[in-house]
This record gives sequence, C-alpha cells and structure tokens, in this order.
Amino acid sequence: MNTKLVDSLAQAILSLSEDERFLLSEKLDIESKLAPALKQLDKTATFTKLVKQWREENHGVSSTNQMSMHPAYQQIIGMGEAAIPLLLRELEKKSGQWFWALKSITREDPVPLEHRGKTSEMIKAWLEWGRAKGYIC
Repeated sequence: MNTKLVDSLAQAILSLSEDERFLLSEKLDIESKLAPALKQLDKTATFTKLVKQWREENHGVSSTNQMSMHPAYQQIIGMGEAAIPLLLRELEKKSGQWFWALKSITREDPVPLEHRGKTSEMIKAWLEWGRAKGYIC
C-alpha cells in the first residue's frame, strides 16, 4: 500500500469544506450504487461477444456435441447464473441451441419427456421456467 498517497488523500479530504466533503461522499455513494449495474453491463457485453463468436465459428455445424463443446459456449456456461437471463433472452429471440448450457448451469431440465426434440416446446418450457424462477419479467 502506498501510505504517502493515502496520507495525501486524507489531508486533501480534510482540507475540503463541509459542503465539498458532502458532495464527495454523495459521488462515492452513487458510484458504489452503480457498481452492480456496471458489472451487469460488462457481463452482458462479454456474453454478446461470446455468442457472436460462437455463431460465427459454428455456422454450418450440425453436431450439437461439437457446438456445445466450442470454447465460447463453454465460457458462457462458465459465466454461471449471470448467464441465465441472457440465455433465456437468446432462446426467446433466436434458437434452441442453449438448452445444454441452461441445463449445465441450472442443473434442471423443465422440459417434459414428451416434448424433448420439439424445439418450440422446449423453448416454451424453458421460458416458463425462467418466468417462474424470476429470470424473466
């Protein structure tokens, strides 16, 4: 730790007027309140980048195993619970290629046996699951 810097900052803060210290504390408080939102934006940007890479590098691939083992797909799984609402949104918008990732992260499978293999029914089951669990408004 740079103790000289800490001492200098402490002295600078102490030299501020009461109003200036209040404004500084408000600014720091606002930034701490924004931190979770900024973190989520970062996760969303990472997710979007990985999805784009995965789509580009799997264009024309038909093997679910090969697509699911792609490094970008695996990194999405590695994002854990933060990826769940993003994956559900992808399901809603694009396709059902995210079932493996959702099952890996959640350790659940809300799709009834009779609907397995029917992409639209599988998407419907996952979206209903997402709503019930609070991942989708």
